[in-house]
Amino acid sequence: MKVCLSILIILILTQFGCKEDDSPAPTPGKYANGVWVLNQGDSGESNGSIGFYSFSDQVYTDEVYRFENGLAETGDLLQSMFLHEGVIYIVANGDNKILRMKAGSGEALPSWEFPELDQPRYILIVGQEVYISNWGPYNSSFGLDESFILRTDRQGQNRVKIACGPGPEGLAYNSPILAVPNSFSNVVEFVNVLTNTKVDSVVVETAPNDVHYDPQGDIWINCSGGFGGTGYLLELNKDFTEITSRSNNDGWGSRMEVAHDNQSVWVFGGRRLLEQQVSSSGSGSTLFTRGQTYGVLPLRGGGVWYSDPLDFKSKGRVYRLTSSGMEIDWFFGGIAPNQFIEVN
Repeated sequence: MKVCLSILIILILTQFGCKEDDSPAPTPGKYANGVWVLNQGDSGESNGSIGFYSFSDQVYTDEVYRFENGLAETGDLLQSMFLHEGVIYIVANGDNKILRMKAGSGEALPSWEFPELDQPRYILIVGQEVYISNWGPYNSSFGLDESFILRTDRQGQNRVKIACGPGPEGLAYNSPILAVPNSFSNVVEFVNVLTNTKVDSVVVETAPNDVHYDPQGDIWINCSGGFGGTGYLLELNKDFTEITSRSNNDGWGSRMEVAHDNQSVWVFGGRRLLEQQVSSSGSGSTLFTRGQTYGVLPLRGGGVWYSDPLDFKSKGRVYRLTSSGMEIDWFFGGIAPNQFIEVN
């Protein structure tokens, strides 16, 4: 009788006992209306984070990825992220991996830790095809000799390395051409993805680091200017034969974001934001900021956000502005907030 009673007690504890180590499952739709904030973190400290600002609550919550997934670590130097069909792909540059997360719930999917990756930078997904810009190892002079684009499918299979110039950065696609800016040179390359071979290239200003195809097929190229240099925003015609416009963006380290309506691009760096209408070859409009701009988000409903990393070791600030550039408010993000994705 005692044996049967012991077995019964064990069965009850197994079925109904408390499980202190179990975390509640992420809630679908919990993060459906707001802004995902990528925080790069401090180099070598593995303290990057992924947070969320809720439009309905007007509250920012940091470390969402970590807390929704049993305190899972994100990794070192979160370089960039990309949203495709409800999944956010996060490039962890320092750990040579790609994190994947459901945008609606924050639930983690298996990460990609491909052996080919060495200093991955940006990811672009077109249909079933995935393209990852990869710097490769530094040589003895801190140059790059083995840069490439890693092409794979959305299952992480059938991986192919496409050779390119040194330091590939943000990519753009206009079927069947992949535009590749090489930031350690002054060359933008154009790759035919049907053959995985370079078909053309153009020499531009120093250190191109971002490209975008506008609705007319012209190519907008952001050139950061390199260390201490002057950056430029260039418009290249669709035949790759002529620079049709050129604006000084005056800020090393500047990058480019595209408005949701695809009608303007935003260049940021130093203490200013430049908005350029893609339908106009004239000078863009400039907003001056009160901090260093490290990321920017033009909102669908109007207005713009930008981030200031401060010292790259403590929590940075995210500023919310009206469409005219007036400051609404600001909040603390994670360490070095560097990119945003709006979802609603």
